[in-house]
Amino acid sequence: MKRTIALSIATCLIAVGSAAADRLSTAGPNNGRSDAGAGIFVDLTADSGQISISEIGMVSSTSQGTPVRLRVWRRTGSYVGFDGTSDGWSVVDQVDAISVGNADPTPFILNNPITLDQGQVTGFLFEGEIGGVRYTGTSGVPPQTTWTDSNMTLFSDLARGGPPFSGSRFTPRCFSGYIEYEVGPGSYRIRISGTCPGTVTINWDNATPNRQQGVLFASSQGNFVIPGGICAGTELGLSNQNLRLVNTLGTGANGSGSVNGQAGTSACGGFIQFVEAPSCQTSNVVQVP
Repeated sequence: MKRTIALSIATCLIAVGSAAADRLSTAGPNNGRSDAGAGIFVDLTADSGQISISEIGMVSSTSQGTPVRLRVWRRTGSYVGFDGTSDGWSVVDQVDAISVGNADPTPFILNNPITLDQGQVTGFLFEGEIGGVRYTGTSGVPPQTTWTDSNMTLFSDLARGGPPFSGSRFTPRCFSGYIEYEVGPGSYRIRISGTCPGTVTINWDNATPNRQQGVLFASSQGNFVIPGGICAGTELGLSNQNLRLVNTLGTGANGSGSVNGQAGTSACGGFIQFVEAPSCQTSNVVQVP
C-alpha cells in the first residue's frame, strides 16, 4: 500500500493546497517592556463556533534579526483578577522566532494549535520570554481594549513586567498584534523548525488517523493541478519547479506526529507540503528555514 501511494504521488506530481485562515488584528504598538518575562494579558472568546488558533503575531521589543521567544500561558476563564499568581495557569506552548523589528508583529507559529470552544472565555498571558513585548493602549481616551470580528472577540487591558505574574503592573495596556485562526477544530496542518542546511523537524496535526501521507518539496509555491492518478484534479500549493516526493509516512493513530530529516543546501528556502491518501486531503505550505 505504501509503495502504491508513493508511486502515485511521484507520477502525478501531487502537491498541496493551502488551508484558509482568518486573522483578528489589533492596533500597532506605542509602548512596551524589554525585560525578559514581560508579557501582555489577553482574553479570547470564540463567538460563532469552535476555533483553532495556529499563529500569534506579537511585537517584540528587539531589533530586526534578533532571536525571540514567546511563551503562551492559558487559564480557563478570564485573566481579570488572576494576573498576580500562576495558580490556575499552565504553559501550553513555547515558540522561538526571529524578530521582524519592534514596530510590526513577529509571526510565532504554534507547535500545538489552541482550540477554543464556542462561548468559553479563555485567558492568556503572552510572555516575551526572550525579547520582551510591545503593546498599545497609552494613547487615546479611553484606549481601545476590545477587538472583534465575526468569529472571535479579543479583550486586553493589562501588561506586566518580568518575571511573569510578579513584575510591575501596567494598565490600561492592550495586546498589539494578531491572532490567526481557523473556524472549526482545525485543519490538516504542518509546521517546520530547525536550521538549513542541517536537521529540520516537521510536525503535523489533524490528519486522518492511520492513513498514509506524502511529503513533497518544490522550489516555489504555485497552483499545480494533479493530472491523473488517485488525486487527479487536486489543486496544489506548490509549483512544478523541482517538485518531488521526499518521503511517505503514516499519519499516526491520532492523526498527528513529527519526523526529523537532513536538509541540504539545495533545499534551503524551498517549500514543503503534505498530502494524505487516499482522501487527497492537503496541508498548508511551509518554507524550509
